[in-house]
Amino acid sequence: MTNSSAEQALPLAKPQGSRAPLFWPLLFWCLGLYFGRSWPANSLPLLGVASALTLLAIFLPKLRLWLLLSSVMLAGAIRISTKSPAELILENTISQRGNVVQTATFEVKREFSNNTYEIKLKKLAGVKLQTLMLLYHPKKLDSGSLYTAVLKVEKLKQDPILDFFPTRYKSRAKIDHNLMKIDDEVSVNYIGKLRSWLDARIQKHAGDWAPFAKALLLSDQTAKGQYRDTLRRGGMLHLIVVSGLHVLFLYSLLMLLFRSFLPKKIAELLFIVAGLGFAALNYWSAPATRAVLMLITFIVSSWFGRRLSALQVLSICLWIITLAAPQQLFDPGLQLSFLCMVIITIALPELQLKKWQKNRISKIKKAIFATRDYLVLTSIVSLAILPLNLYHFGSGSLNGVVGNLVGVPLMSIILPLSILMLIGSPSNFITQAFISSYKLAVWLFERWMLIVAKLPFHVEHFWLDLLPAVGLSLFLITFYFWIKSQKRPNWSLYIPIWLIALALIIVPPFFRVDNTGIWVFNCGTADCTLIITPDKHSILVDTGQGSKMWDAKVSDTHNSWAARKLVPWLKRKNIKRLDSLILTHTDADHAGGIPAIASSLPIGRLIITDETHSSDLWDHWQSQGWFSDSEILLITDTLSIHQGKTRLKFLHPDKDYVGTSENNRSIVFRMDVKDKSYLFTGDIEAKDERWLISRYPEEIDTDYLKVPHHGSKSSSTDEFIYHVSPIEAWISVGIPNRYKFPHASTIQTLQKYDAEIKITNDGTVYTSF
Repeated sequence: MTNSSAEQALPLAKPQGSRAPLFWPLLFWCLGLYFGRSWPANSLPLLGVASALTLLAIFLPKLRLWLLLSSVMLAGAIRISTKSPAELILENTISQRGNVVQTATFEVKREFSNNTYEIKLKKLAGVKLQTLMLLYHPKKLDSGSLYTAVLKVEKLKQDPILDFFPTRYKSRAKIDHNLMKIDDEVSVNYIGKLRSWLDARIQKHAGDWAPFAKALLLSDQTAKGQYRDTLRRGGMLHLIVVSGLHVLFLYSLLMLLFRSFLPKKIAELLFIVAGLGFAALNYWSAPATRAVLMLITFIVSSWFGRRLSALQVLSICLWIITLAAPQQLFDPGLQLSFLCMVIITIALPELQLKKWQKNRISKIKKAIFATRDYLVLTSIVSLAILPLNLYHFGSGSLNGVVGNLVGVPLMSIILPLSILMLIGSPSNFITQAFISSYKLAVWLFERWMLIVAKLPFHVEHFWLDLLPAVGLSLFLITFYFWIKSQKRPNWSLYIPIWLIALALIIVPPFFRVDNTGIWVFNCGTADCTLIITPDKHSILVDTGQGSKMWDAKVSDTHNSWAARKLVPWLKRKNIKRLDSLILTHTDADHAGGIPAIASSLPIGRLIITDETHSSDLWDHWQSQGWFSDSEILLITDTLSIHQGKTRLKFLHPDKDYVGTSENNRSIVFRMDVKDKSYLFTGDIEAKDERWLISRYPEEIDTDYLKVPHHGSKSSSTDEFIYHVSPIEAWISVGIPNRYKFPHASTIQTLQKYDAEIKITNDGTVYTSF
């Protein structure tokens, strides 16, 4: 994710100064991108204001700088909010209709996990487009190929609670029918074809050892996912993603090759072409694109005899990236990549000068000094990116200071071997030697990675909020300048900054929003609700859908909704244990997340029915040992329990009622907290509702209702809603869905009794006590 300090080998002929006249305009441009994300698509008002400010700058010289900077900020807002007419038509149509089903032509750009692809929609209903979106399809599609099909296109919503990072995609699509691969010689994606060819060749040559080579050459996520936790603890995750370090290695290799038979400028021109091709091959990932642009800028500036400071070069690169793709600014990879380079830019010249001052010492001492400087630089970078890592990922490691000492040299061997082993046939003796050397180097890297991961200098599951992260960054940056300063410290500057930083770290937690309440999660047409009582007791009701729609037993620990969304969110909220898990019944849309939850968090008490306890699914869970340390509470009859000041009364099933299906056997319970009451109903149907009315008419009269069975017309009868008489009703459903939930009759019944309706498809529903 980050870049190694080995990037200090960038072609800086001399220590560069810090002059960067583009830095302040760039800062205001980025502010405009930040604020412009939520600006309406009509950018004419912003354009008018920006033009007016520019004109005023001509006549107001004393305010000229600030007026021009404000114009640049507005330009950033205009850039990120500007959309093509075709894109606006598509977005408006989707907003009005919910979805669009039309014949489309699209290009498959790349493949993600979970049967998901990035596609570029080229034509929809005869209208030409160039819109990136996500496509879900269970069968294999070829990257770089064109297809035609009838697509169902809908808006891709971000949940304001569950989704941490903004997405670059606005729409998603599913293939309705008539999928057909087409050949279009005019629009052939040669980069995609080359990528597919390289992927197959790497797999053929390296076999089970292929993930590392794919990660280094193609930004493939397999190795990253396989070793993610180990690499994160070891602070070495950046070594197996395409970053500036790997671009630098490629630059050195290619220039060594080209300069052996070509003049310098021609060799540099060939590198520019190869570098841009490599960035395209890696989907223009932020670290790779940044490194390629930096090298190109250095090269081009040297052609014209201009010496640019490293900070100026970084500013130019960020301008180019955000001008072409403004959403990239909010990518954690880009933020970490540029922050690393800014820190290196500040620290590297001083270290280089110190080296030059020791140019008459022995080679052994030079090696010692070089190692020391390397460790110092790596430590500075690791500390500098710590707040950003804790803010985005809740983890940080200083183990990489040690890990990079061996990891970087090994990666400098693995990368060229990844290329060399692709030359020739696998049966060729020389190629086989390269393959064997590659496997040995990867094996050594794996062993070193495991050793470094055991070092104690790392923290996990500790998230910083934005203001404390900013405060810690301020403290670290000013502390670094204080240490490196050889002059008398300017205490009148440092002390106020440190006081502000301390306030940003200490004060915000005292104003943190109450962490109690009820979250009915946006988990599709499934159910999952978290309750944090005023006594901080955590209760999870159901676990959302699994990786397989119909079978909770075959759901795995990685691909379910709970694994992708819920578990990271719980850890970010610092919820390290579930005091109670209530599983209403065993359908996959309620129990599919059990593997992810049970393997990630301790569960104090599991509350299930006796039918669940005697099911094959329970036997499977027992064989996995998931609830071996949990108290098991079986609901066989009406039961009340208290959690501090919170009362739970289980109303259904009871000893006199026998359900005929999983839905009929759903647990129904009432919760009383303070002066409010809540009714959770699982997937009960009309006959279960009649039973509850006949046995517990007073208990089901509550303020809030979790609507049964996702708003199905088989539930929520008029009589039941009348007896519940909720102030607010929550429907857990994804729209659209094959069942067309929630049914119109359910909505009409709820409206008849003046219940405020909240649907999770619009985002996770949160209610405070």
